[in-house]
Amino acid sequence: MKERKKVSHTLPRPFSRVIGQVEDLVSFTGERQILIMLNLDGPTVKLTYEGGELVEMATWNDDGQGEEVTHNARAISGIPAKIVCKERLVVLGKVFIRPSDFEELKDTLKDRDGHPCTSGRAFAADSVRLLESAVCRERRLVFMPFHVLEGFAVLETKAKRLQELGRFGFCGSSSLASRGVLSRADLDGALEKLPQYAQKQDLPLDGILFAYNDVVVSRAQGEGKDTLVFKPGTERRPLSFFAQCLTAAGIPVLTNDSV
Repeated sequence: MKERKKVSHTLPRPFSRVIGQVEDLVSFTGERQILIMLNLDGPTVKLTYEGGELVEMATWNDDGQGEEVTHNARAISGIPAKIVCKERLVVLGKVFIRPSDFEELKDTLKDRDGHPCTSGRAFAADSVRLLESAVCRERRLVFMPFHVLEGFAVLETKAKRLQELGRFGFCGSSSLASRGVLSRADLDGALEKLPQYAQKQDLPLDGILFAYNDVVVSRAQGEGKDTLVFKPGTERRPLSFFAQCLTAAGIPVLTNDSV
């Protein structure tokens, strides 16, 4: 393969606000059922299946653009080439390298420009775009899904849709679904235990993702209002005068931070 074809994604990609205050997390969860999962540190890719066949793998940037990299799909662990599912299925996930593998490879492999890779995320983003799949295969990349963008319409929660992916050979998404209202103690426990789990499983963590689990409820919130990522230490940005006026009037203000 000599070049990568540009791709414009027509479906909206879910994005997440980034917060670092537990109080904001408590306000977000409220009385809704929540899906909690690891936000892995790696580039987002979209997999499209038609009639059980993988027809496209593409990177997905924040601007809705990307590149087709289907030729590297078989070089990445966790991506089935065929599934027993005849409906159209579109899956979003992260491509990443395990921290232990990155430590082993970082001093011997360079990026496409011949420079040392500075992080596992940069390493994975560079590797998934390689033109030679044989070289990509040496990079020890892994794919893990975090969202079913299209398909499984009869399943009413995001958690069930992710679980359904397991039947077709996808890696587990390392997610937890609440059965009721989450207390402050529940949230504190998740924020403490999930990073420990990620470390034990050798997963590159870039925060904890919280999302409204019910698909109908999630869609009703509007773009960017149904998910967020918690990263300890992330500070609130100073509010503009207009935002201060909204806050004083009791109108909630959403930030534009995204991940």
